[in-house]
Amino acid sequence: MEVSTEVVRVAAELSRAIELTMDPCVPQERRMEAYIACDRFKDTSPLCAQCGLYLAQRTGNSHFVRHFGLQLMEHCVKYRWNQISQPEKLFIKENAMKLLAAGTELGLQEHNHIKDALSRVIVEMVKREWPQQWSTLLSELSEACTCGETQTEMVLLIFLRLVEDTLESNLRRKDIYQALTTNMSEIFTFILRIIEEHCRQFQALSSQMNHPAMAAHARVVQVALLTLTGFVEWVSISHIMSNDGRLLHVLCLLLADPHFNTSAAECLLQIVNRKGRLEDRRPLMILFSADAIKYMFEAAGTSSDKILDEPHYFFLKKLTQVLTGLGSQLCSLWAKEDGCPPNFATYLEAMLTFTSHPSLTLAHYANTLWLSFFKHDLISKDPTFLSFVPKWVQSTSPKIVKASYPTIRCSGSPETVAYACMDYDSDDEYAAFFHRCRTEFLDTFRCATIVAPMVTFQYVEDWLTRRVTLSMIATTKIECSLQSCTFLEWEGLSQVLESVMSRILVCCERPSVGSGLILLELCLNYQPLDPLLLSVLLSCISSLFVFVSMATADISSVMLPRVLEKIFAALVFSLPGQTKDTRSRAVKNVRRHAASLMVKIGQRYPLLLLPMFDRINATVQGLNQDPGQLSKMEREALILISNHFCDYERQTKFVGEVIAPGAQQWVLLAQEAFKGPKEFMAFVGLDRPPVEPSTEDLNGQNRAHIIFCVDLFMAAVKRCAWPEDPDRAAHGGFIVGRTEAGNPVCRNPAAPHIIPLLPQLLALLKIFNQLWTPEALSGLSEGYRTAHNMLEVDKNNLLGIGNLSPIDVLDLTKPKAQTPQDRMQHFLSMVHDFCYHILGNTGPSFGRDLYQLQGLAPGLVASVFDNLEEVLEATLTRTLTREYMDVMKVALIGALLTNNYTTTNVMFYSRALSWHDTIASLKATFLVAPVVRHLFSDHSLTPQVAAHIMTCVLQGLALHGQHEANQGSLLVLGVQMYEILRPKFINILEVMNQIPNCSPQDIQKLDDKILMSTCKTHNKVDKNKKEIFKRLTNQLVGRSVGQLFRKEVQIADLPRLELPNKQKPPIEENTSGQDIGLCRLFKT
Repeated sequence: MEVSTEVVRVAAELSRAIELTMDPCVPQERRMEAYIACDRFKDTSPLCAQCGLYLAQRTGNSHFVRHFGLQLMEHCVKYRWNQISQPEKLFIKENAMKLLAAGTELGLQEHNHIKDALSRVIVEMVKREWPQQWSTLLSELSEACTCGETQTEMVLLIFLRLVEDTLESNLRRKDIYQALTTNMSEIFTFILRIIEEHCRQFQALSSQMNHPAMAAHARVVQVALLTLTGFVEWVSISHIMSNDGRLLHVLCLLLADPHFNTSAAECLLQIVNRKGRLEDRRPLMILFSADAIKYMFEAAGTSSDKILDEPHYFFLKKLTQVLTGLGSQLCSLWAKEDGCPPNFATYLEAMLTFTSHPSLTLAHYANTLWLSFFKHDLISKDPTFLSFVPKWVQSTSPKIVKASYPTIRCSGSPETVAYACMDYDSDDEYAAFFHRCRTEFLDTFRCATIVAPMVTFQYVEDWLTRRVTLSMIATTKIECSLQSCTFLEWEGLSQVLESVMSRILVCCERPSVGSGLILLELCLNYQPLDPLLLSVLLSCISSLFVFVSMATADISSVMLPRVLEKIFAALVFSLPGQTKDTRSRAVKNVRRHAASLMVKIGQRYPLLLLPMFDRINATVQGLNQDPGQLSKMEREALILISNHFCDYERQTKFVGEVIAPGAQQWVLLAQEAFKGPKEFMAFVGLDRPPVEPSTEDLNGQNRAHIIFCVDLFMAAVKRCAWPEDPDRAAHGGFIVGRTEAGNPVCRNPAAPHIIPLLPQLLALLKIFNQLWTPEALSGLSEGYRTAHNMLEVDKNNLLGIGNLSPIDVLDLTKPKAQTPQDRMQHFLSMVHDFCYHILGNTGPSFGRDLYQLQGLAPGLVASVFDNLEEVLEATLTRTLTREYMDVMKVALIGALLTNNYTTTNVMFYSRALSWHDTIASLKATFLVAPVVRHLFSDHSLTPQVAAHIMTCVLQGLALHGQHEANQGSLLVLGVQMYEILRPKFINILEVMNQIPNCSPQDIQKLDDKILMSTCKTHNKVDKNKKEIFKRLTNQLVGRSVGQLFRKEVQIADLPRLELPNKQKPPIEENTSGQDIGLCRLFKT
């Protein structure tokens, strides 16, 4: 082919420019100039295709230059195909196919991106010409495959890219999809033949050690499998199952070949994850045949024993997902009448291989399937499956024990560390995954307990007995850290024990109470001196407490005091030489754990503790003589138990006694500190330099008093309640009236003691808002300038970053070092949050006692909502507008019922459509239509209001139309408004004519449809009307920044593709006059 001198000259300039852009030694400015010149040529030059071909076919050019030449050809096809002449189209098409047939270079010498670029040039032409104007495409591609491995690989890439583009784009999708479907049998046969043929050649060459030729054939097989992966997810199942499932058989065979196993597994994964009707997926059960299961089981077994390397590990992940995907299909297709599929035991053995694998990721993949099986009504009862439950328990339990990343390992194989390092780049990533993974393992343990309670209980019984026995016979004192083997095992054991015990009561078959009490006795007799071990021991006691509730009254009366004694001992636990100010974090943790356990037992088993209330109360009062011994949670537990007094007077008296110390202190604090922001800052020390150490900070004592009061009040508000049983509430004196519907109105025993303290609470909330005023901020001491900043833990939560660093974990046994700045930040944040929790809980807890207070609403406005302009405006506006729209929705319902609505309301809702918040705008779209219908029926709308409504809809589309959900709702609303308003208000046309490039013909079409229809309104919008309205407003719809400068791809429609009609079987007429039984068929 002769090339003009102009093309040669321009191509040489382009070649130099491309080489310049890829030269790291060239200054950035020159490279940018070269980039701009190349892009300008690509967009404007008429020689784009000719220069591109010249650069691509010159083998002397670098691969950068040849790739750019192919890009020029693709650009010309993609963006100019509708403008260039037919000879130019033929020139590009013929030369592209010549490039394909000739091959760029030898397969192993050519870069993959060059092959991909050429395939994309042809795909872009296929998308515009096939099949109507390129009927010989498939035969040409088949002919190209005969030229060599490189050509075959590029043909396969053409099929792959065509499928990918067709599924992602709607342009000519129907025509291409029909053409692919029509020829799918031939395509599948073609690809499968390539796989088998090149596999045979690969095996034959392997004996000759011809590595270059082997690599060429291996590459073809890999690309063929990749191409199949793009088809198998959506094609008809008949193509996959043709020839008795030959494709599946070949894929299973390839799992044993390390050159192809990953690609084969990926293809199988797409097949087993197919969606659709059950009838279409049922043929996939052929994978449970003896041969298929054998190949997968052997691949799982042999692969797990191989040396760790990244490609092999990637294959293991894919194979695990294949097996879990097949199991998910089984969950959907398992029928009661069919029963267990063949070779189910072998399949479960394969799954068990990955469950016990050192990699936590593989075990996590497998666990998702075990969880589905345990939840399945039929599979969970299958004898074969039940026989594997003990094996699953044995394999999964070690995974619950924490594993440190990546260097510290107390037990287990070092392979686990290697796999963790391959999967995760940091300890934070690994910790987050381990937490999520262990949560799912424990959830599976809960489900397994429901299925086989005796199996899981027997395992934890043996584990706990062994662990306690080993700890008790230890001759030396056990000192633990969070990395010690002993603690890690205890902690994992406590987690599994809690999961199993939490489901014991819902099981049909339960372990004997005696066996559970023996375990509890074992835990009570163990006296660890290490706070970490004592904490996990409390967790075990908490889990086993369920057996106390199941025991007889005589036994529980003996065991309960011993449990409480253990808890109270932990409640005041301390290490020698430690004081309140020097307690380690581990000691504080175990004391807090004991208090939380008291609350938990009081919440779950209050009736069990009720007979011992006086004894518990006396113990708490005795410990309360030393203020440093208790927290507020012990009192919280007592309040929970008192809820079952079923005697209002007795309960309110007790609550008053609990609250009294805090209430008196609260009033005194308010007189001194809650007068204003200046007084409050002086009281807590915000206006003074920070003091170290904390023991010398006198203002720290003031802060502690505020925290004590707020903490105590929140416990009373959240925990104190009236009896749920109406009869008990009536007999106990809790009911003070009834509603109009006859429902009882109850009084809360804590209300008389808390409500008088609310004025001081509101005053404190007002001060918190006033702390943001310029005067208050200027009064902060230099050391507390950032005291109002967001806590680090909150920042990390917003950013999705883990809060516990390895250093924090390692130093858990030591006092946590906090700066005065940290302490002040935590104080302000905690008190602020607690005050709002108290206020929020008083509504549901106190009910009428709260809402009947005089001046409640003005008091809230003057305190809670005071000085809110100082808060971040954007955040506050978005939050309030969204919630305000919810409030207005409720108000709308009431207003429509009472016919109490005006045009002011609809104008407000309409304006909300163009607020700068997508969620608020979306909520407003559902409010405008009912209001407009209501006002239209009342004849309350004016032309001005109608124009305003329509304008707001269009403004909403301009601002939020880029978001799919908003655009759909606004288009529906726009059609509804036009349908309601246009017949009566002619000025709506003036609004529509203001849309840029609006077509008068489309407006007339919409007018005709609207005016020809009746004036009745419907909830559903006619699809044709919506399409016309969408076309009208298309130029108005807003676009995201990422789409603003995107070059649009246009593909012209070709003549309609005529498919051969299916022949219907002829109907034979009965002309012989013989009786064919119709009369008897319909005879009664």
